[in-house]
Amino acid sequence: MSPAVKVTALRKSYGGVVALDGISFTVEPGQVVALLGPNGSGKTTALRAVAGLLRLDEGSVEIFGADAERDPREARRQFAYVPQQPVFPPNVTVGEMLDFHRRLRGLQQEAVDRAVEQADLEAARDRLVGELSGGMRHRLSLAIANLAPVKLMILDEPTASLDPQAVLRLRRQALRWRDAGRAILFSTHVLSDAEELAGRVVVLMEGRVVRDEDVTRLRADLRQSALLRVDVGVPTPEHEQAALAAGATRVRVNSTALVITAPVERRYEILDRLSRVSEIRHFETEEPSIERIYMDYTRGAANEEA
Repeated sequence: MSPAVKVTALRKSYGGVVALDGISFTVEPGQVVALLGPNGSGKTTALRAVAGLLRLDEGSVEIFGADAERDPREARRQFAYVPQQPVFPPNVTVGEMLDFHRRLRGLQQEAVDRAVEQADLEAARDRLVGELSGGMRHRLSLAIANLAPVKLMILDEPTASLDPQAVLRLRRQALRWRDAGRAILFSTHVLSDAEELAGRVVVLMEGRVVRDEDVTRLRADLRQSALLRVDVGVPTPEHEQAALAAGATRVRVNSTALVITAPVERRYEILDRLSRVSEIRHFETEEPSIERIYMDYTRGAANEEA
């Protein structure tokens, strides 16, 4: 079976600014992939390229085997795209906007009713789009995307302008899409969204892919440099030296605790060494998270630039 998305050596520049510098990645059918990266890393440009909304300098995009440039109609039939800032004509109602997209897709009225219910837009069905808040317009955009049973959802910062209740609703909807076998490709600055939804993470920095891996494998890698917090009351240089001698790669003092970076297998020896220096009041370990992956790479890029 062809990948849901196959991106190969994409390059895109705006004037003298390189937005995408030869990136490649795939999304398999039924897989959820998050694009992470700071502002200017190329996330939105990458999604717009996948959605066929810009002309590439080099490279190619395939959607379930259809080339997005040579066969755009077939490629676009396979997905729905939700932009970061949806724009609608202000003088039509929510219901009219949904009905317009229903007819474009050749769908029955039931599709609109289902999308309205799932997006909780029933009370706004007769309101003019121009009267909607940014969050409501975003919910309308999600409802439009949810009209057709497409095999791929492309979402640019899907929770950026939503209130907390709407964020939870969106996450539940995304999990339903995933459980129904749809592939999802989304960008986000909200690391908890990636943590909860994604099976793979693609980290972009300055238009390049710096990491592309399964979330489980990334966490396993992080466990090789896991954090151990040890409360010893009054940390001293002797505590730091003991931890380093037992295999810690980094030690810093945080109030009454030592924050120690070390391979998982060295934890018990470190604790044993510290207990010989003074009493250990409390200790805890930090479960590796996508946030640490993201921060590790952004810090690394900043250090290289410095």
